[in-house]
Amino acid sequence: MLKSTSARRSPSSPPTFARLVLCLIGVVWLGVGVTGVAHPLWLAGTVDIELPTSLARFEFRAVYGGLSLALAAIHFFGATRQPWLAPTLRLAGILMLGIFAARILSIAIEGFPGLMGLSLLSIEGTALVLVVLALRRLRSEKRREAPSAPASGPGGEPAAQDSPDRS
Repeated sequence: MLKSTSARRSPSSPPTFARLVLCLIGVVWLGVGVTGVAHPLWLAGTVDIELPTSLARFEFRAVYGGLSLALAAIHFFGATRQPWLAPTLRLAGILMLGIFAARILSIAIEGFPGLMGLSLLSIEGTALVLVVLALRRLRSEKRREAPSAPASGPGGEPAAQDSPDRS
C-alpha cells in the first residue's frame, strides 16, 4: 500500500512542491532572460514590440534580459535555502499578481490582446495559482510540524491546573 508523501515526510524534510514551483518559475525567468539578452529582436517581435535603435535594444536587454536573469537567480536561490523559501514564494506571488493585474487592466483599456496575450495571461495566472497553493501548503505543513506550546498565564508563567480545592 502506498503512503502519501505528507505522511512519510519528517519535520526536517524539504517542502518539495514549494521548491518545484519556484524552480519552474525560475526556469521561465531564465529563458526570458537569456533570450532577452541574446535575441532581443526575436523576443520583442513575439509581442509586436519594435526595437529600431540601439537605445531601444539596450533598454530591452536590461529589462527583459538582465531583470529576468536576476529574478531567475532569486527564484533558484530561494528554492535551495530553507529560510528563503516562504519569502521567495511571497515575492513570486507579488510579481505574478502585479503582471497579471496589469494585463487584466490592459484588456479593460485596450480590449482583447489576441492569442499571444491570452497565452501570457494564462501562464502568469497559472503561476500565481501555483504560488498561492505552495504558500498554503507550506503554511499547513508548518502548523502540523509546530509543537504545541503549553498554556501560559497572564505573566507568561505556566497556567494553573484546574484541580479540586483541598482546603
